Amino acid sequence: MGDGPAHHWVTVDSLQVAALPDEDLVTTCGRSSASRAGDTVALVAESSRTTYRQPRLAWFLDVRSNRIRSIAVESLMCTREVPAE
Repeated sequence: MGDGPAHHWVTVDSLQVAALPDEDLVTTCGRSSASRAGDTVALVAESSRTTYRQPRLAWFLDVRSNRIRSIAVESLMCTREVPAE
């Protein structure tokens, strides 16, 4: 549309997962507080207003190869960006 630059479309992975009623999809996850770069997403349930339980499922968003990779959740932790009010 218009005179702008042409877009280059690429194929990327996708997935479909059913979330439980008390679960959220969050991006504030990592193996440590320093590794929370937004490239890991997880399905987690709230355990309190400020924390989440261990994720049920998690994925690494590999933007270099346009792939979504399932990752183990055993040592993964997720935090809330802003505490619920």
